[in-house]
Amino acid sequence: MFGTLSGGSFTVNFPQTNGSLAPVTFTSATAAQFNTALARLQGATGSANSSAAAAQNVANEQARINGDASQVQKDTSGLAGAVQSMQSDVGAISSTLAGEQKDLQSTQGAAQNVEQEAQGGTDTGEVCGDAGSVDGDAGSVAGDAGSVSGDAGSVEGDISDVQNGISGLQSDFSSLQNAQGALPSYHLSGAPTQSQVNSAVSSAQGAITSAINSANADIAQANTLVTQAYAAAAAASSAGNCGSASQPPTPQTTIPSSG
Repeated sequence: MFGTLSGGSFTVNFPQTNGSLAPVTFTSATAAQFNTALARLQGATGSANSSAAAAQNVANEQARINGDASQVQKDTSGLAGAVQSMQSDVGAISSTLAGEQKDLQSTQGAAQNVEQEAQGGTDTGEVCGDAGSVDGDAGSVAGDAGSVSGDAGSVEGDISDVQNGISGLQSDFSSLQNAQGALPSYHLSGAPTQSQVNSAVSSAQGAITSAINSANADIAQANTLVTQAYAAAAAASSAGNCGSASQPPTPQTTIPSSG
């Protein structure tokens, strides 16, 4: 490029947007003018930085809301899964109880056979041997009751998982509310609502109550079947004058009510 110096100015032909050249003149400035221009530039830069920082803060808050909303949705889904698992394990108790009922029927049938043998004059040794078998059958019924209790223990673990799921959901939704309060101008479409969370929590709590009631009813029935089995064994021993039958074990304990 070529320019011309003239006094305190400098003129140069400068390319324009259309490709042509046009003269541009630069003039010297005082220190005061330079400082004024510099202050103006720094002010504009500071304002731009402030705007950028504010925009970044907004973006961060939006990301926080999005993340919290996603976590609440995951919590809701996880809670539903925990409830489903709990209900499945409750059903397993009923299946185990059905097996115990069949064993009780076998025990009672064997006891009746012993009574018939005793009345029919069968050898005492044979009668008492059969009575001992009935006593063993009663022990099998008690073992079934222990299995029922074991299934109930799984339900207790499930209940704890559901309760933890409820606490996690409520805590994460509280975080979401705080984030939304910090940026009320941002409305995330499809964000979880208080009503939805309350519904999920209420449903889970109702499922816990139902699971406890159902499991405890099965445990009580299991204990009753054990009592009946040992009563049949005692009747068989008595019919053959075979001495005292075994005593029934301690009843299985129920699940404590949810606090």
